[in-house]
Amino acid sequence: MAGEGFALSKQVLTMNRDLLKEQQIRDAYRQKKLEYQETQDAKNKFKAHPFANKVSQRYRDVLQSAINDSQNWYKDNYAEIKAGQNPDLSTEWENRKNAITTLTSDITQSETDLKALEDYMESGDVTPQQWEKNFKRGASGNYTWQDEAMADLSNDKLVYENGQYLIQRAGTGGLDIEPSKTPISETFGYDYGENVIFKEQPKLNVNGGLADIIYADNRDKKLTPRTQEEIMTTAREAARDQLTLNPTGTAKSEEAGVKRDGLIEEYISQGGNKDVSAWSDEELNKFLDFGVDRMIEDTKPYRPKPGTDRAKGLVMEKAFKLEGENIFQEQVVGLDYTGETFQGGRPQYTGGQTIITEKIPFTKANTFSYNNQKWETIEIIKDDKGEWFINAYNDGSAFDDTGARTNYQQKTLVPLSDGTVQAQLGINMVDGNPVGYEAPEGELNESGVEGTRGELD
Repeated sequence: MAGEGFALSKQVLTMNRDLLKEQQIRDAYRQKKLEYQETQDAKNKFKAHPFANKVSQRYRDVLQSAINDSQNWYKDNYAEIKAGQNPDLSTEWENRKNAITTLTSDITQSETDLKALEDYMESGDVTPQQWEKNFKRGASGNYTWQDEAMADLSNDKLVYENGQYLIQRAGTGGLDIEPSKTPISETFGYDYGENVIFKEQPKLNVNGGLADIIYADNRDKKLTPRTQEEIMTTAREAARDQLTLNPTGTAKSEEAGVKRDGLIEEYISQGGNKDVSAWSDEELNKFLDFGVDRMIEDTKPYRPKPGTDRAKGLVMEKAFKLEGENIFQEQVVGLDYTGETFQGGRPQYTGGQTIITEKIPFTKANTFSYNNQKWETIEIIKDDKGEWFINAYNDGSAFDDTGARTNYQQKTLVPLSDGTVQAQLGINMVDGNPVGYEAPEGELNESGVEGTRGELD
């Protein structure tokens, strides 16, 4: 009886083991089927991207050509490679295999990038104005990547050179007689980098540009003496106007468009309705109130002072470059000064030399205080390291050791990075440059600002 029980138990165990094994096989099959379906879904989804799929297929054709080329080359050189008689051939074979691996990796990344781009194109998350602003169009009127997808590359020849496969194109005649050879990843039709797809955006001083708008007088665009309260009231109204779109859906200014997009993101992150197109009038007013407060705060560093800034202001359009190597020599004239302590005034003298490259004049001579002395200036200058200084000069007097008074003139460079100097001269600095500054393209004549002494003799 015990033997029968043992046999039965063994039979049950065997049946359970077989059932378990069958279940494992079934689970594994389901998993494989699921993975296969996911792969097929991914392929089908990718094929639904006409642009991405077409360009990627062209890239795969190039890869297959590279593989065929490598295989044919290996067959032709098989005997010598196996014999080990020519190490250079073995090295080239390894390089060719690495080149194929690189191309394969490029394809994988390319497919991902192209699919993401096409998804973005079809998402509806961007306005037509944003498309026109941010993405390049080719000569045909199509976007750059559309031109790439339709480009005829049938005459392009694939060549292997120096460890990589290149696209070779016939010369166009004239000076370009030799064929051009370009890495595939940098060739038209394969390069999906931002430098190809996206337009180069102009460098906007958004807050500074908005300050020029919201603090300008609506009639003549010039400041008039008015109370600070009146200025801020007008500025808030102008700021609200800048954040309100035109009836056509466009921004009031380029700076306003950039600022509005950024403020919307910030407003949404703080709990605002994500669906901007569905904003009610109440929600829009809440955003405008929020945006105006932020714009007034962000333009604070650029806020002009009534009746002063324009009188002292730099004449940006008369900025000019200096040709050659121009040396600014700090000087004290009329005093045999060697650095000793004098009774009375003490010149600000270190004897330094500075290479200067650019100048910008003021509308008139201005005075300011620095290091407990009064100074005059007619211009600011830029050194060869890109730093700005005030070209400053003054008259002084001192007593020598005999008690005799002697008068002197001195000129020096005062760093414009000093905030107290900026405030006195009404200069706002952004990223190391005065607001409104654009590097001059060539040498311009000096402005000849009147009422100045000019260079020291």
